[in-house]
Amino acid sequence: MFYMSPCSNTPDSNDQDYEPASAELADGKEKKKKSEKQTENTHDEDEGGPALALARDIDKQPGWALALQANLKSGLGEIRAKMDTGQQHLDVKLDRIVKQMEELKQGLENLREETNRKLESVNADIRGQRKDIEMLEERAGEVEEWSTEVQEILTVSLEHQRKLQQKVADLEGRSRRNNIRIWGLKEGVERDSTTDYVDKLIHKELGISEDIQLEIQRAHRALAPKAQLNKPPRAMIVNFLRFNIKENVLKTAWRTPLQVEGNRVTFDHDYAIEVAAKRREYAGLKKILKEKRIRFGDERVAGAEPWTRELDDTTETGGSDIDLIETVKYLGVYVTKSMDKLFETNYTKINQTIKADLGRWSTHVLDLSSRIEMVKMNILL
Repeated sequence: MFYMSPCSNTPDSNDQDYEPASAELADGKEKKKKSEKQTENTHDEDEGGPALALARDIDKQPGWALALQANLKSGLGEIRAKMDTGQQHLDVKLDRIVKQMEELKQGLENLREETNRKLESVNADIRGQRKDIEMLEERAGEVEEWSTEVQEILTVSLEHQRKLQQKVADLEGRSRRNNIRIWGLKEGVERDSTTDYVDKLIHKELGISEDIQLEIQRAHRALAPKAQLNKPPRAMIVNFLRFNIKENVLKTAWRTPLQVEGNRVTFDHDYAIEVAAKRREYAGLKKILKEKRIRFGDERVAGAEPWTRELDDTTETGGSDIDLIETVKYLGVYVTKSMDKLFETNYTKINQTIKADLGRWSTHVLDLSSRIEMVKMNILL
């Protein structure tokens, strides 16, 4: 520090002391300015970096440094421009991604709502179907109970029907007991009166005495269309008042071969329709028995069941090449001369009959016992 004497009022007396003090004061101010300037430069270097320091000391740097500084500025500008452009592109892409994310979010939200609606609809349908199934199960139970009752009623009805059919067939057979069918008489030979023609035929051709009154009540052709030329004529049905006379005429006709106008004429019972059908079924058996010279006949007219007799080793075979079994029986089965066709002949007809009968009852549910009874009826009836 520099001190000035208060007592020195005159410059002349202190000129030598004043000048050195002023010089020192000026030097101190200059040093202070330099120090402050260096401090500011240091602060600027800290804030602006080396590029700013270079710019301030541009006058003190050589030429290559100036060129380097210019290149650095240019490179920094390009980098800054590219960074700005990249930032813009990045912002655009980010905006696009954000927009797509929003759209995706909205789509997922819509999908969830639609899925929820459909699930609710499906659940409602399932609930409705569950109710329908419960109703169907309840009705099925009622139908099963009803079906059981119907099966029992049907079984009883079938048995009752079978018995009624047997009774009807028996009644029909008994109503025909006094009838005879005559086969082989040509159409028109009876002329005006069938009754008179038959009366004369029996007395004359069979040799029955004229003293025996036949007591024929009715005589007519079978109720069928008139036979065409070269076709077998219709049978003639004759009704007698008395059964014993009818039996006498029939037995006499069986013992007497008869031909009228060149045609072989035969006499037989007037069977009911069902009995006649059964007799046709064992026509093959009758043929075999005739070939074997085995006598057979009818035990009773209503049932028309042929009787059989046991055979022995001495029975004549009539030249047949097959062996006879011990007893020949008719059980609703065809007996053929060819044994290899025995199964085929019987199975085909029985199977067709069973299928036809089962087809008529296909709409009804039958238990096992009812089905067995139906099969038995098909075989035995």
